[in-house]
Amino acid sequence: MKFQIQNSKHVFWSFEFRSLNIVWNLMLGALNSRSHKNANGFGLVEIVVAVGIISITLFALLQTELVAIKLLRTEKENLEAMLLAEESLEAVRSIRDESWTTQIATLTDGALYHPVVENGKWKLSAGSSTVISGKYQRSVTFKTALRNVRDQIAASGTADPDTKEVTAIVSWGSGKQKTLTAYITNFLSSITPRAEAKTFFFENGTTDANLAAFPSQNAGDGDPSQSFTTGGAAVTVTKAELYIKKVGTNLSDIYLEIRESPTGNILGTSTIITGSAISTSTLSWVSFRFPDFVALVPNQSYTLRLGSIPPSTSAGSGSAGPLHWGYQQTASSPYSGGVARRYIGRLSNPSDQGQLLDQYDYSFRVYTLQ
Repeated sequence: MKFQIQNSKHVFWSFEFRSLNIVWNLMLGALNSRSHKNANGFGLVEIVVAVGIISITLFALLQTELVAIKLLRTEKENLEAMLLAEESLEAVRSIRDESWTTQIATLTDGALYHPVVENGKWKLSAGSSTVISGKYQRSVTFKTALRNVRDQIAASGTADPDTKEVTAIVSWGSGKQKTLTAYITNFLSSITPRAEAKTFFFENGTTDANLAAFPSQNAGDGDPSQSFTTGGAAVTVTKAELYIKKVGTNLSDIYLEIRESPTGNILGTSTIITGSAISTSTLSWVSFRFPDFVALVPNQSYTLRLGSIPPSTSAGSGSAGPLHWGYQQTASSPYSGGVARRYIGRLSNPSDQGQLLDQYDYSFRVYTLQ
């Protein structure tokens, strides 16, 4: 459609230039004619006719341009609506992969839901979404699929609890709508994945306050960290969870690193969690998954270090916060397997190990393959 519109505009302008050239020649002809005519007023009549032709031509050209603008606006809306619908289906697939039993099987057929991001993950909320980009609303509905005697999806037959028909709907304007339909299946039920288990953890840090001073509100005050110690066997880390929340609405995107020490070699970096996805209500467990699993050796201390984009270690970078990381304070470190720190790498000094918080520890969980 875009190619057609561009070509239409090319033809439109070519037509306009040709039309104006013709009108100009008519006017010149009228003026030249007047100098050779004896009858007074004859040249003036020709000019009036030429002006009329110009007016009609320009009006027609203006109408053509208005139609082209309307077509471009319509195509833009259709494209945005299509992308929102496709994102809805991708969100449903992501939720399906997390757990069919708890996230999909419990949904009511025919009811309206909409996808939202919370703590870095997609989830479904009841009803239609709030207005997106000042214009669109979206929703998804589910319907249990039916299969015939050949095990094919059909209009009638036996209900298949492991297959759902998903319809994504995006509405805007006066009755405008874009609809996409797809089928999802509980395919993971036939796969036996390698299990992961919570292996290293400290969960007593429930104090909700700004101990970490992270991100440092553009001041370059550095990053916070929590260390832990492996046991007598080598392990492979798949993800970690931190007990955090954001304060206010503006928070930089964040990620988690596993390092040999607070300023040591980086062994693994998690996926990025957008600041807008972090809960503002209460502390909650946020998952940081490592796309490349991290192999750790036995009986060794390692550090979980939070980072932000822009970096909290650089003054003037634009880092925004704060983020609260749940902690516990006792007379001595409440977690025997590691220590908490803050202000690591402050003012762009990569060797600055920050401040040791010897009476504090942050809540964390580290998961490994079993």
